[in-house]
Amino acid sequence: MAETIHRDPDLWLEDGNLVIVASSTTAFRVYRGLLGRVSAVFKDTFEFTAPDPREMVEIDDCPVVRVPDSPVEMGHFLRAVFRPGAFISSQDTLPFATVAAVIRVAHKYQAQEVLAAASDRLESFLIPGPGHWIDSPALSWEDRWTLGQRQCGIAFEAQDAIEAVNLARLVDRPRMLPVALYLCCFVDPVRLRDGVARADGVVEKLSDEDFARCMRALPALAVECHATVSRSLNERGSVSPRLCSDCKKSPGLNVMLHEYLDNVMPGRICPLSDLLVRVDRRSVPVGTGWPWTKFCTACRACWLQVVGEECVKIRKRFDEFFALKDLDA
Repeated sequence: MAETIHRDPDLWLEDGNLVIVASSTTAFRVYRGLLGRVSAVFKDTFEFTAPDPREMVEIDDCPVVRVPDSPVEMGHFLRAVFRPGAFISSQDTLPFATVAAVIRVAHKYQAQEVLAAASDRLESFLIPGPGHWIDSPALSWEDRWTLGQRQCGIAFEAQDAIEAVNLARLVDRPRMLPVALYLCCFVDPVRLRDGVARADGVVEKLSDEDFARCMRALPALAVECHATVSRSLNERGSVSPRLCSDCKKSPGLNVMLHEYLDNVMPGRICPLSDLLVRVDRRSVPVGTGWPWTKFCTACRACWLQVVGEECVKIRKRFDEFFALKDLDA
């Protein structure tokens, strides 16, 4: 038996006293006592399961516990337990797949402290707070995305949002859902419907309900991408009282609003990633000939600040767009 099982070189502790065999293919030699203290399920297994000595299997004089989990997933979990340095430190950027695997396995085996640490890291990326990357409208989306991964210590791609939605529901942390569903909308609709395969071959798909939430939200979000600009140019909006007397008169907010609605907005596709980005930092920028460039420097900065405030207001309405009830914005 021992010759047919691969020993994980990173988690084969020479003084370990327990061997975990995942999917009958990969063995991890670890410390029974520490694993029992971390995981309630393993603790109960050690305490209440007493195999017949005649049937007990050992590898290198260590008892063997078999688990059905994939070696990849179990390996990530055991590393979080026995090699926790990189996992605990937010200075180290971990692949999303690593964090996701730890959440799943820790949840299954009731390893509450490990589960909390992994879930908190994912939450830090998906739940806005003071200084959060997603509420930085003065940055382009690309710069903001880089900032978020660095802030939260997680390497995240848009397609990872599908799995993140499922994890949020698994561990009952619904406040991750608004931003996660928004990021799902970045994924090609066919791929969003069909799902994305994990490293262990399992395909992560949205539930029918969550897929429908994304499809219903997409057109509304596309409209809001332009609405953040048009609302900021409304003469009854918050920018008008802040403008100097010269900028109020020439060319005037009303003129600029009609210019935007009649000449700038028609035919201009606004990428969903620009929804939360200030107009001068969008991937499809407004042309230099648009009348808002006639603002004086101070009023231009004031107007751009108002556009940024409108972007944050949209983000705070994600629970509304995605029909999520009883969530904090």
